[in-house]
Amino acid sequence: MQFVAKCGALAMPTANGGLPEEIIDVFVRYKNKFNASGAKGMAHDANMNSQQIKYDYDLTPFFALLNPNKQNLEAVYEAKNKGLSEWNEKGNYTYPFIATKEGFLAKLKEVDPNSKLFPKVDMEVSASDLYSAYEANEVSADQQYKGKRLLITGVVGSIGKDILDAPYFSLKIDYLQSVNCYFDDKNNKVLSQLSKGQKVQIIGTCAGLTLKDVVVKDCELWE
Repeated sequence: MQFVAKCGALAMPTANGGLPEEIIDVFVRYKNKFNASGAKGMAHDANMNSQQIKYDYDLTPFFALLNPNKQNLEAVYEAKNKGLSEWNEKGNYTYPFIATKEGFLAKLKEVDPNSKLFPKVDMEVSASDLYSAYEANEVSADQQYKGKRLLITGVVGSIGKDILDAPYFSLKIDYLQSVNCYFDDKNNKVLSQLSKGQKVQIIGTCAGLTLKDVVVKDCELWE
């Protein structure tokens, strides 16, 4: 890990350096043998030679740094989703596309605007902004959101099933106010792994206001 950290320091422009060919060769050989990221455990090369890997590893940022093409950028995203490394908080980074999710998506949009990693939706909105729009003017909100496929960001308030046994969870807004997201039964396993207070993104079709809650149907979790 110290070796990897020092290589990262060499790659920074402020260090007036770069990765020499010998170091690049080490990463390439490692990638060829073990892939660019993976979990600790027993690894096998193409000749079925085994080796114990003691730690989770993620070298995808280094390959993306050397060549930020579609393949390397998607490998970074996959490693983050596997929990092998985490995105940094928003900030001023030399290479934002390997530091923050926002920077990554901006870079990917340059490289591959049709990437499968971009959600196929009509618009993006936070749960609080969606609810506020309906609270302010239901007619106007329906014109803007109803029937549209939305990517909604919010915090899980409760998880359960309605009187028809349909699985759903609520995105908490305020006391007795929420955005209720309904799923098919095939999503039960995914929903069982969620917890209250967890920040999530869902894709679903806005069905408008029911009593005091905004309803979103045909939902799926977006990672």
